[in-house]
Amino acid sequence: MAKKKKSKVKAVAKPVHYGYKVEIDSCCTHSEQSDEEYGPWEESYSNSLQGHATKTEEYPDVASIHDVKPGTNVLIVWAEWSTGDSFGHADNRGTEVLGLFLDMESAKALADGLKKDGQSWRTGSKKQASDGYKVRTPDGQVFESGFAPWNGYFESLSDIHINTATVF
Repeated sequence: MAKKKKSKVKAVAKPVHYGYKVEIDSCCTHSEQSDEEYGPWEESYSNSLQGHATKTEEYPDVASIHDVKPGTNVLIVWAEWSTGDSFGHADNRGTEVLGLFLDMESAKALADGLKKDGQSWRTGSKKQASDGYKVRTPDGQVFESGFAPWNGYFESLSDIHINTATVF
């Protein structure tokens, strides 16, 4: 009887992720609503990223493979989108912090990938509104979600921003 070869299974270590609290200030700059029960409405928002990130293990806004020391400047990638319903529209109502980086090449790769995914289904590609995204960045991070909140029937991506912040 011939000996069976034992296959060697190599364990692939998952990268460690570090959590950061990153806040976005959101201010309603315009709000108008009809007195009718199902009347038209409209809103507009102005959003800005606060200039700091705080390392946290509890309820982070973003996770990264980078263990950043306090006082270090980082690049934050965040999304801004509009939403609404059958009766009205809210410009720039939604925001979400998506990535934290140490280099512009990786931050730009995520921003460009998300912009491409956020617009492709509206331009006639096979991408559906319920589709999410998957973007790999040069620094080794993978950003993946089965749902992108800006890819809905009433939603549309306003912009993907790259801003600097200091880690505290």
